[in-house]
Amino acid sequence: MYLEKTGEFCVALARSGKDALALMDSRHFDAMVADYQMPEMDGIALLRQVRERDAAIPFILFTGKGREEVVIEAINNGADYYLQKGGDLSEQFAELQDRIQHAVWRRNAGVAGTRHTEELQAAYGQLSAADAALRENYRILLNQQMTLQGNEEKYRNLFDAESDAILLIDNATGNIIEANNAASLLYGYSHDELLKKKNAELSAEPEETKKITQDTPINYDKIINIPHRLHRKRNGTIFPVEITGRFFAWQGRPVHIAAIRDVTGRHAAEQSIKHKKERAVRYQKALVQLATTDAPTLRNALNRITETGADIFGIERVGIWFMSAEGDSLLCNDLYIRSRQVHEAGGGIHASDCPRYFTALSQTR
Repeated sequence: MYLEKTGEFCVALARSGKDALALMDSRHFDAMVADYQMPEMDGIALLRQVRERDAAIPFILFTGKGREEVVIEAINNGADYYLQKGGDLSEQFAELQDRIQHAVWRRNAGVAGTRHTEELQAAYGQLSAADAALRENYRILLNQQMTLQGNEEKYRNLFDAESDAILLIDNATGNIIEANNAASLLYGYSHDELLKKKNAELSAEPEETKKITQDTPINYDKIINIPHRLHRKRNGTIFPVEITGRFFAWQGRPVHIAAIRDVTGRHAAEQSIKHKKERAVRYQKALVQLATTDAPTLRNALNRITETGADIFGIERVGIWFMSAEGDSLLCNDLYIRSRQVHEAGGGIHASDCPRYFTALSQTR
């Protein structure tokens, strides 16, 4: 109804993929728009059979199914566009109208099957299978825009909207071919400065970066994930990153695209958890050591407690203090000084000197 209201379309409806194929066999159509989930056969199965009948008819998958494998399969089987349902209806159908008109124009102009378009679609397929950090919306829209002729402004907006740093890198040289705004923000270089650099110049481990870039066997079906690598900002700050990349052919040469994420916060959290676990192990070790060590006298036992605490926890001074019978002073029974490996005793802290401390002691055992 929406398309026909424009006066430029005549739309024939089919309730299933089989009905659509029967219509296609009986009359000529300029383009086909299909859902993904349909009775008898899904949109991909329909696409395959349509392509067997007509390799060039524009085919647009218009669906709420958002899994990336559906997108990749659609494009690999020759879909011209993939539009996801959702959002404002008028904008959604206006975009559908635009895609149909553009696809038909491309077919009539004889440019739908050019090698350049195929390379762009292949590049998109590589991008689509990369880390979830390459957002699904970005991947889908990037393909749509890259397969259009000359819509550079819209492509740039999508590329720069990605929150992770994205670099397109030449495998042979390590030269950075393209970078988004997030890369400039992450490393502190302008866009033009990044395009004059090699990827190893952004690394705090340049030899490792060169080795991975140049020596990794090119496998266009494999996603490469590097969970931890150290990179360097323009100001010299070294920080941990996670890298997800994939190789593909671009304009006749092997390249790879890398999504780079600053994992400083995650790394700090992991280190904190690690330190807590190590501390718990040290506590257990100290308790076991104290429980299994014979001490013939109380003095020996107290000395053993302070020595064990200082050694296991790496603490310089560990002491044991006793409260006086009157509750007005603390007396040092044993103080172990680790660097000198000596025990001292005597001296005290009086309530008159530290009233708040003694009040806290009396209220909270």
